[in-house]
Amino acid sequence: ILRCDCAEYPVVAGIPIILAPRGPGARMPVRALCRMIRAGEYDRALQTAAESSLTRPTRGFRGSLRDRIQGAFAPGGRKRLPAIDRWVEQSAVTLLERRFPGPGALNREIRDYFVFRPGHAEHVAAMGLASVIRADDAPVLDLGAGAGHMAAHFCAAGIPVAAIDQDFFLLLIGRLIVAPQACFVCCNLEEGLPFADQHFGATICVNTFHFVRNKAHLLGSLGRVLRQGSPLFFCALRQSHNPGAFRNFALPPSGYARLFEEFEPRFFSTDDVVDRYLDGGGPRPGDARVPDDLLRATFVEIAGHNGGHHRAGRSFDQWPHALGTLGVNPVYQPVPSGDQPGIQLRLSPPSELFAADSRHLLERLPAETYLAPEILEDLEAGRRSDAMQDLIRSMVLVQLPPGYSGQVEHNGPA
Repeated sequence: ILRCDCAEYPVVAGIPIILAPRGPGARMPVRALCRMIRAGEYDRALQTAAESSLTRPTRGFRGSLRDRIQGAFAPGGRKRLPAIDRWVEQSAVTLLERRFPGPGALNREIRDYFVFRPGHAEHVAAMGLASVIRADDAPVLDLGAGAGHMAAHFCAAGIPVAAIDQDFFLLLIGRLIVAPQACFVCCNLEEGLPFADQHFGATICVNTFHFVRNKAHLLGSLGRVLRQGSPLFFCALRQSHNPGAFRNFALPPSGYARLFEEFEPRFFSTDDVVDRYLDGGGPRPGDARVPDDLLRATFVEIAGHNGGHHRAGRSFDQWPHALGTLGVNPVYQPVPSGDQPGIQLRLSPPSELFAADSRHLLERLPAETYLAPEILEDLEAGRRSDAMQDLIRSMVLVQLPPGYSGQVEHNGPA
């Protein structure tokens, strides 16, 4: 339990829950969780916190978290490599069965958004913009971190990161599976950031800021916790002319320009950042004004700084998507390969919506490729070889968190 002069907050499964007992975060029974922790009822506290963040209450929450994650979903319809199957059984598909109960296309889209995240254009663009973040910028603040995919990227780069979101269940997936080395904090972005002044050296926010109602308040709080000169990146920022399927508070480009004025924003298109990334480098300088072609785009990427200067993107010394343990990008599906001893892979996005969101990226990836037996052996053993370089460059092989290979470490008190 964390205490201050005016309140106390529970820490469940290693995740501090800094939510007000009343207000936007009131669904989380903060005081009840503190009572459970005092009584040593850690499993009950974990169950209560997880269920409180669900869209609808669910029944049958029994057994350990690991058992629940491993058994929550039986993959069907898509033939995947065993390592991908194990990860699918263990992790984000739980979001479909527990977080978003019931069948339906929307549930599948939500599942696919997390399961196939390494092959989504949003994620690639975020890695491209974040490539200018240096080790001495640490720690990095990941706003609206969700299940921790960008946190996993920073961990693989050896950069400490604090990943925050108001959704405890998503953070739990990140804490146990996607990025166990990161620091996760459950808090509401509308209520300010619970960190000391000038603590962070950089921040990134992916596909989240348009869901924040009081954006000026969040940016003010962000300016307080960032050190002087810190870079900040807001990726996949939805524009109001295309509101999307989920309720949000997106702004027109002119609104974002005024809102970020003190951070001297630069504007990028997602496709441009993706192109620069696939060509082996970070972002170009960006536009001080929103260019005409971005006025019609669904999303915009924004880079700024807190009293410093804009950093130029450089050619990569290492591919950002290949810093950690390598595996097959989940957007590739094994197909029959005849008598070949290896595996033939075909680019196969999980849905039409996913393909539409990432069309430009997918058009630049190879439609089919072949994994020779020796490459499969090296992947299984965690080795790298010169034969993998083309597969890494084309994003057939990408860094996958430990949970993708079924090796889940549970470090929390429950």
